[in-house]
Amino acid sequence: MFSEFFRKVPVANAILGFAFVGVALGGCSGTNVPKLSAVRGKVTLDSEPLAGATITFARQDGGGRSASAVTTESGEYRLQYLPGYSGAMPGEYDVTIRKTVVTETGKKDRMGFPEQDIREVVPGFYTSGDGRLTASVSESNEPINFELVSKPD
Repeated sequence: MFSEFFRKVPVANAILGFAFVGVALGGCSGTNVPKLSAVRGKVTLDSEPLAGATITFARQDGGGRSASAVTTESGEYRLQYLPGYSGAMPGEYDVTIRKTVVTETGKKDRMGFPEQDIREVVPGFYTSGDGRLTASVSESNEPINFELVSKPD
């Protein structure tokens, strides 16, 4: 009975189809975002702002998502939890900071492609996530700064 109606009235079929898809997708569109604290700060290397570095906070307890940012020209960052959601969940974090610079050498490889020199700017002991850099995220919204050095004492 209904199928005969839908064959005779294709517009009604299309409207009901779109309504069904809208209801089905409506349940999937919501993002369940936990309570976040704003996290901002500045990263320096040898007392100079570190521009273009990626900073990542990974929860030490393994729960939740990590949060990350790319530093500005002045070395400042604001963590993003998800696109459109700034901050990180309160807790203890291991922090990694990386900056890779790719430059062309002026030579070509045997297939004719430009050769590239890839260099990590930040020393490896800051990029491993082994607990050398840590941070505690709370509701205080105080800046969390990182003063890196090329050669530790």
